[in-house]
Amino acid sequence: MPEFKRNFTKGRMNKDLDERMVPNGEYRDALNIEVSTSEGSDVGTVQTLKGNTALTALFGNEASCVGTIADEKNNKVYWFVQDKITKNPDASVVYSQAEQDDATSLISVVHDVFSDYIMEHDEAKLETNYVVVEHWKIKTTITNDSHTAGKHLHISDFGYPGDIRYAGIQVGMEVQINNMVTTVIKIEADPNTSGNWNGWRVYTEHTASSLTGLGSITAGTTVTFVMPYRKRALGFKYFASKNPGKIITGINIIDDLLFWTDGLTEPKKINIKRCIYGSQQLTPFTYLNGTRALPTLLVVNGESPSSVNGRLGDIATYPSAITLPFLSYKQTTVIKKSPIEPLTLTMANTTKIQASPQDGLIITNTEVNISNNPNFFFTTAGERLANGDPTTPITLQPQWIGQ
Repeated sequence: MPEFKRNFTKGRMNKDLDERMVPNGEYRDALNIEVSTSEGSDVGTVQTLKGNTALTALFGNEASCVGTIADEKNNKVYWFVQDKITKNPDASVVYSQAEQDDATSLISVVHDVFSDYIMEHDEAKLETNYVVVEHWKIKTTITNDSHTAGKHLHISDFGYPGDIRYAGIQVGMEVQINNMVTTVIKIEADPNTSGNWNGWRVYTEHTASSLTGLGSITAGTTVTFVMPYRKRALGFKYFASKNPGKIITGINIIDDLLFWTDGLTEPKKINIKRCIYGSQQLTPFTYLNGTRALPTLLVVNGESPSSVNGRLGDIATYPSAITLPFLSYKQTTVIKKSPIEPLTLTMANTTKIQASPQDGLIITNTEVNISNNPNFFFTTAGERLANGDPTTPITLQPQWIGQ
């Protein structure tokens, strides 16, 4: 009886033809199998699928997986998680602090955080990593009575002055308080001159002149900050509400880039390695697998934008130039806004402080001057050096031209 030897590189089922006429690379029927895409000798072979195994117990029963993709080349799997009911247990805290205008009055700040996630599981290392953590909803407590003008709200910094990560709020979030709705337009650290309290000033689009109630908000009032769906870096809430009827299927991985589209908003992409570094809070030795206690930081050429690297204004001059900015929809959307005004070029003669990027190449322009050493290619006897003979040392002076 003849023996059929076939590969399945086409990965296509063909039920139209007789099994003796099915072209090489196709198959007649299959159940619980996958076609190997490795670069080894087993490429195109059929292998039995593994059963399901729980990879992590990080999320509760209310969490929804709204999309998955396997990176077979690197033996990794990525999945999208949304939980609109259960708060993020690592980012949510209860904190006690003094009221700004009354140091004898303590405010119990109940800070609840709700997050979306992109997760990674490395099968080779048996590790689960946070790729992206987005705090899309913050429910917290006002820490001081509002002023008559009602220009800003007071919230806690939880004992971390100048570090917005622990509050988790962002410009553009919708503000819901006392049946009023407005928007965050600016955030500044509240100067603590007495040392009795910790806080941020959250400036809103409306003031007491347009929303009278903003001028009479008292300490202890609950306020909710929600990032609108169209401004979210991930935006999985819609699919969680449809679970299990609808999930994100348009997902792809190209090199280190993860792309996805949900059919509702603009297509999105992230750089996986940079986002993992941002979820590690730029300190991988502290957060080896990342953390969900803090939102993923924006990483550009291996570092967070700051006044030192010229990507952020000096906070002394621009108080709203919050350090450690978060990853936002402005970075994840594939389609970028075109300039609405002609671009201008400002020339300067100041020297930029350079730091070695940690996730990219350093491009340098190096000039080598050997004119002062006439014997560089020759021995002291005037004979040309043979192949493999050492030359006299030279000193390189690299000049930065980019990174």
